[in-house]
Amino acid sequence: MYREILATFEDEEYKFIDVKNKHVIDIGAFVGDTAIYFAIKGAKKVYAIEPHPAAYEELVENIRINDLEGKIVPLNIAVGDKEGYIIISNVETKQAPVTLFKESEGNGIKVKMGTLNNVIKKYNLETNVLKMDCEGCEYNLILNDYEAVSKFDQLAFEYHAYNTGMPVYKLIELLEREYNCEFVDEHIYRKNDPNWDKNKIGMLYCVKRK
Repeated sequence: MYREILATFEDEEYKFIDVKNKHVIDIGAFVGDTAIYFAIKGAKKVYAIEPHPAAYEELVENIRINDLEGKIVPLNIAVGDKEGYIIISNVETKQAPVTLFKESEGNGIKVKMGTLNNVIKKYNLETNVLKMDCEGCEYNLILNDYEAVSKFDQLAFEYHAYNTGMPVYKLIELLEREYNCEFVDEHIYRKNDPNWDKNKIGMLYCVKRK
């Protein structure tokens, strides 16, 4: 079993999000654990975005096994600040969640990349909840496509400062213009890694001010 599944269902690392009767965009859906969790918790619709082909295949199968085709829409794309294609590392499925969000050098897998705005428009989404766990793409989207990100009422994302070389406070400074943000799940990070460094990785939850 993938450790990400245990984090989702045993640790309930996303239980702080209010998903009931809401649309959720799940960027970095991996094999569908978080999308299924959100659906079980009452989300109206989940758009599960996963660029890695092998992880995406498992995502589709897990949706089918759990009879959630009516609630979860799988999308085999990357999401960035521009339309086009990106080359991602050709890694095993178990490594997909820790693959850096940047173009690979040399051989890799070519995947379609769309903008968050276009995903919203194409599927006529209600911009309730945006979840991101994409090894660095959260920096790209928040800093370079803030207009799209700021349409959402709730943001929940794992930040990867160690991947980007940029402190998380750069994101917080921008987000706190419109959102109240807090660090969450610190007990889970400490449990899983006694040497956890909050400056390198962690979870942020931001709620838009009314």
